Amino acid sequence: MPDDTFATQGDEVPLMVPLPTFEPRKYQLEMLEESLRRNIVIALDTGAGKTHIAVLRMKHEMERESRKVCASSLLAMFPRASVVG
Repeated sequence: MPDDTFATQGDEVPLMVPLPTFEPRKYQLEMLEESLRRNIVIALDTGAGKTHIAVLRMKHEMERESRKVCASSLLAMFPRASVVG
């Protein structure tokens, strides 16, 4: 089964396919900013962009101090029911 992540031509080294970009919504940026001030739990409906907020936070942390993030950080995401239930 072919791997759609890479584009190859014959025996050449695989090339990464560009990832899609997204424009964060205002509330996603607000959640990101609040997460930079203090530890928070983000509980939003399915499809509201929780993963996008997490990606923005990870990107921020990697740009701020990539060595520390790679060596020791763990970001955990849980379904709301398992945290609140």
